[in-house]
Amino acid sequence: MRYHGHDIALVIFDLDGTLLDSTGIWGDIDRIFFSHHGMEVPEGYGEEIAVLGLRRGATYTREHYVPTLNEDEIMREWNELSQEEYEKRLPLKPGAKEILDYCRSLGLKLAVATSNSPELYRPCIQRLGIAGYFDCFADETDVHNGKKTSAMYDLICKKLGYSPAETLVLEDTLDPIRNASASGYATMAVYDPHTSKGKALHMEASEYFAEDLMDALRHLREENAR
Repeated sequence: MRYHGHDIALVIFDLDGTLLDSTGIWGDIDRIFFSHHGMEVPEGYGEEIAVLGLRRGATYTREHYVPTLNEDEIMREWNELSQEEYEKRLPLKPGAKEILDYCRSLGLKLAVATSNSPELYRPCIQRLGIAGYFDCFADETDVHNGKKTSAMYDLICKKLGYSPAETLVLEDTLDPIRNASASGYATMAVYDPHTSKGKALHMEASEYFAEDLMDALRHLREENAR
């Protein structure tokens, strides 16, 4: 597949905010969690922990806001609040299956890179019927600093035998887009109302800024129809 001068063989998808319409519930979970501990959600908190992975996010939360709890207690509370949503209700974003089908039709390898835990996302993607699209998964159990670096994408490339130059990364959050771009990956930013606060920064960091997955799909089709 052609993409902005790259010859793409592997596409890595983020889950939360990119394929899954899930970022809104994490704001609700943050509000409930902090209300349980007598606080408002700190300004910028969601953006700060979104790229850390659950355990490092729990460490950050303990160190800055709830020192009386340990990481396991924080993660247990988060899991209790979120598990039913992931198992029973969270939907795909519009266009998710269509873009996965298109990439598969071109013979591309597909992978997931997520800061989420497998206990949450695996049942969700099974229920939604997309687990079988992917050749590789990397999550917070594989890379403990989440997406603070490009290590999660690098791990997938190593497992599947591709280089960053032939890999396209789709993400909704700014720091992972920047990290992937800095490490030589082709990137596409996908808008999410909860994480894509500064569109101009997302546009600057990636080769293309998609308003949604249908826009992302249209762009890929246009590039490959030339």
